[in-house]
Amino acid sequence: MTASKAEALKLSTLTTVPPSVFSTTTNSPLADDANDTETSTVTFQALHNLSDHMYVYFEGYLGGGDDGVYGVADESERSIASVGGVYYF
Repeated sequence: MTASKAEALKLSTLTTVPPSVFSTTTNSPLADDANDTETSTVTFQALHNLSDHMYVYFEGYLGGGDDGVYGVADESERSIASVGGVYYF
């Protein structure tokens, strides 16, 4: 039995500009051979405080296919966007 070893290059940033916070993350797995199906991803997040008890946010995710193509027509990528708000007591 052999153990598999996951290797990846990841870069994260976090910037605060009150009352907002911005975050980006990139993740690039290192392929072991030409037949791997690993994908690169990019994530962006923004959070804005409206008051002491409420904030709104945006989050976007883009994952490319193994062929390195980010085009929607090629269907080798995935993308997600979400917007929301939170009120807490």
